Formats: sequence, C-alpha cells, structure tokens
Amino acid sequence: MSGEADEIRQWIIKGDHDLIYLLDLITQKDLDFESFYDTVSELQGYAVEIRYPNETIFLSKEKVESAMITAMEIRKFVTRKMNISVDYNEILD
Repeated sequence: MSGEADEIRQWIIKGDHDLIYLLDLITQKDLDFESFYDTVSELQGYAVEIRYPNETIFLSKEKVESAMITAMEIRKFVTRKMNISVDYNEILD
C-alpha cells in the first residue's frame, strides 16, 4: 500500500454514517472528490430516513434507480483512485 493509503487509515473517523463528514475528510487530501458533494448529500438524506424504522418513506422507482447509479459511480471513482479492483458480481452472488 502507498504511504497515502496508510495515512488515510490513520484518520480518526467518528462512528456514524455521515457521508458529508467522510467527504470532508477525503477532500482535505484529494480535491478531486469535491465534485461529489451534491450527490453525496442526496444519498445521505436517504440513509438518514431509512435508519429510523418508525418513519415511513416512499421513494419512486426513479429515485431508487438514481441513488443506486450515483452510489455505483462514486464506488467506481473511489476504487479507481485507490487503484483497486473489486468483482462486485462475486460479492452479490
């Protein structure tokens, strides 16, 4: 692993699922990630809504598909930046 990857592992990450917080940490080291703030904000909204079981949310098929495409684009960008390859078909089986 590169020295930069080791440095990233040493960051103190608070124990929640705040995507904006994680993006803030990442952009301190790599400004290429700044373009994801709008899309991550949208995904974070879904994550917060889904974690509260007493709340009922309704998402259209289009919103679900859009969120999944956004997540896949971010995943592809991150894995490319980290120079790693993941066979997601193997994971999903």
